[in-house]
Amino acid sequence: AAAPPALAGDADRPTAFAAAGKVVSVRDAGNGAKRLTYRVGPFNIKPGQNEIGFEPIVERPQVNGWITRMRPDLVYPNGTVPSVDVIHLHHGVWLNLGRQDATSPLPERFLAAGEEKTVIRFPKPYAYPYKASEPWLLNHMIHNLTPVPTRLYMEYELDFIPARSRAARGLRP
Repeated sequence: AAAPPALAGDADRPTAFAAAGKVVSVRDAGNGAKRLTYRVGPFNIKPGQNEIGFEPIVERPQVNGWITRMRPDLVYPNGTVPSVDVIHLHHGVWLNLGRQDATSPLPERFLAAGEEKTVIRFPKPYAYPYKASEPWLLNHMIHNLTPVPTRLYMEYELDFIPARSRAARGLRP
C-alpha cells in the first residue's frame, strides 16, 4: 500500500506506519509524535449481539517506539461513528501477548475502554514502550441494540514516537 500523502515528506520512513495497508490517517500530534489512526475489522455484528470476541491486531506501527496517547472508537465503513443508543462498545481491551500482566499469567493489558471510549494519555516524560515484534490482541464486546445486522470497525488513534527519533530521548516507561 502506498504511504498516505501526510507522510510523503516525512524524515521518518513512511512505511513504518502503514501496517497492512490499514492506516487511515497520519497527522502531526506535536512534541515529535505522529497521530496514527488504524482500523481493525471489519466486524459483522448480529442483531442484538452481546458476544465477546478476540481479534489479532496487525494494524499498528512497524517500528519500535513509544505510545504517548491512545483513543478507541467504533466506526461504520464510511467513517461515521454510531450513536451509543444504537451500537456501542461494551468493552475493548488491548493486550500485549509479548508481556505478562501484573495479574500473571494473563498477557499485559495496556488499554481498556468501554462505552465512554476512554482516552489514555501519558504525562511527559512517560510513555508506553512499544516493540513491533510483540503481538497484540483485541478482546471486545460490541452491543447491537437494533434488529439490523451491522458492519463496523474498531478504530483507534495512537500518538507514536519512533524509538530512533530525537523526540524519543528522555522518554520513560
